Amino acid sequence: WYMKTVQAKWNKAGFSNLSFKGYYWLNETIIDLQDELLVEKVSKSVHAGNKNFIYSPHALTTNFENRKVYGFDGAYLQANTFRLKFTDTPKRLHKAFLAAQVNGAGINIEIDTYSPHQKMAGLANFSQYTEMAERYGLPGRSAIFYQGNEMGYRMGTYTYPGYQDAYQMVSRIFK
Repeated sequence: WYMKTVQAKWNKAGFSNLSFKGYYWLNETIIDLQDELLVEKVSKSVHAGNKNFIYSPHALTTNFENRKVYGFDGAYLQANTFRLKFTDTPKRLHKAFLAAQVNGAGINIEIDTYSPHQKMAGLANFSQYTEMAERYGLPGRSAIFYQGNEMGYRMGTYTYPGYQDAYQMVSRIFK
């Protein structure tokens, strides 16, 4: 029902500059047999509609190495270090980028919605993501981008110092 409804709405919209390629599995981990069975069933339905199925698990997820068995066409590991409270961001990022590389997966580049008074601290945090992305050769390769509410808009439109810097960092990754 869900996929038929989405496809009908997409067709009705008549977008000329966008292509609908597939679905994203929202849950960030697969824990038990019921999860596995559900994911495999959904994957078959997605593929029957000639669409792709992607997964973006958190850094400590279980069963990440089995993602292809479950039917995911692509996976993008989340480092989960985008919030300012983490003091071990470089270590966490290194582990996530290494795990993604070892497992033949992509990475989920994350940036929170930083207000004008947080943006410089947020920018320092986000720059660690972009530095690690460049270190691991991410530019030009497959990645997805998670952004908190409004941050993409702010990076593209706000003139406060820091937002344009974040926009330039993103453009280096997604050339």
